[in-house]
Amino acid sequence: MVAALTVTGLALIVASCGSRNAQQLTGASARPPLPGTSVVYVVNIPPGLIPVDAANHRAAKPIALPTDATGVQVTSDRRTAYFRAGSSLVPVDLRTGARGQPIAVRASSSAYAIAPDGRTAYVLAGRSLIPIDLRTGSAGRRIGVPYLSTDNFIIAAGGRTACLIGTTITASGLGEHEIIEPIDLASGRALRAISVPGLLDAAVAPDGRVAYVASGNALEPIDLATGGVGRPVRLPMMLGIGAIAITADGRTAYVGNVKPEKPSDGMVVPIDLTTLRAERPIRVPSYPYSITDIVIAPDGRTAYVAANSAVIPIDLQARTAARPISMPTGIQAITLAP
Repeated sequence: MVAALTVTGLALIVASCGSRNAQQLTGASARPPLPGTSVVYVVNIPPGLIPVDAANHRAAKPIALPTDATGVQVTSDRRTAYFRAGSSLVPVDLRTGARGQPIAVRASSSAYAIAPDGRTAYVLAGRSLIPIDLRTGSAGRRIGVPYLSTDNFIIAAGGRTACLIGTTITASGLGEHEIIEPIDLASGRALRAISVPGLLDAAVAPDGRVAYVASGNALEPIDLATGGVGRPVRLPMMLGIGAIAITADGRTAYVGNVKPEKPSDGMVVPIDLTTLRAERPIRVPSYPYSITDIVIAPDGRTAYVAANSAVIPIDLQARTAARPISMPTGIQAITLAP
């Protein structure tokens, strides 16, 4: 999603931490680790990060977050979450619930993403993308990017390519359009911006070569090196695409639909990305809510779907959905846990 998390608006730049934020964020909400191996974390603000033991079909006590927390992201090892609160980026140990030392950020920053190695956060501030060493809080060399209104920043699983996805900003407000801005993180430079149609969601292949954009009920592949648009996969059985997840091998995408018209219309559709063909839909009990996030377990056997206030496990081999796991409030995003 989106992961998503997917899901997510974020940001930062290094400075000293103000006393108000320090007082607000230093407390730790320690909790014992949740038993069980099939666990996802649900992002709800409030109350916070909710550990869900999918194997035993239950949720545990939330890891409390401040009421002004936004932009929650989880490192790829799924041991640490980061959230924005005021002008700080704050780490949370997902095993204990304890918060680490806040990193002060620029108030004008609008989006961030964490590199797959968990060592660097890339923060969008105006026309600059700023790498931040999460161990030291120091800022690296800025990468010049277009001036965008965005809360969607994706780093490919391979870690070399990132994409800013948003709307260009002009002084007049006229002539603004949606773009994908590929960024080569290895060389520290932005590539040629690619205009895209009105989109609902986007995902990037693990190797960083192709972005998949949801436009209505079509999934469109975009070559990030050339800007070329491939053959779209149209899904007439859907009103529109509300979430996208791509398997670790990059061969399959799973897309969830926006608000269904009737109970039987809730679905996740597998798409073979090598042939760009949609496969038989997996029926999901999401009615009457949109599917807003999908995450896939590393072994590719299970997906977890967010629909309003429920997490729905899907057996991807049997292509069947399990009974929904109810949450206390609407879900912003979900992520896998350690």
